[in-house]
Amino acid sequence: MIVVVNASNTKAKDYKPFLDRLTSWGFIVLGNDDPQTGNGKTTSIKFDYILNKVDNGALKDKIDTEKIGIIGYSKGGAGAINAITRYDHGKMYKAIFTGSAPILFYLKI
Repeated sequence: MIVVVNASNTKAKDYKPFLDRLTSWGFIVLGNDDPQTGNGKTTSIKFDYILNKVDNGALKDKIDTEKIGIIGYSKGGAGAINAITRYDHGKMYKAIFTGSAPILFYLKI
């Protein structure tokens, strides 16, 4: 599973070609339409929701919780870092990629 954290004022659907490419390789992709993702909060809320579906059986055997990555670009890069460092399930991510993550002001670590 790959969690994609969108940049400011960009919805997940704006990344559709990229998301389609990831799914064509067999990844389950979780996106977000929050226009301000830098703090990682809404990304973590959606991630918690999906994990609850896994734990309660709706997605059991569909998501390997030992192989979860997160990707963020621009303010989404800060959101990816914050999702890992500030929220309960952050330790579940095994890989991170950030592109052009913004200034340290957005990182609350």
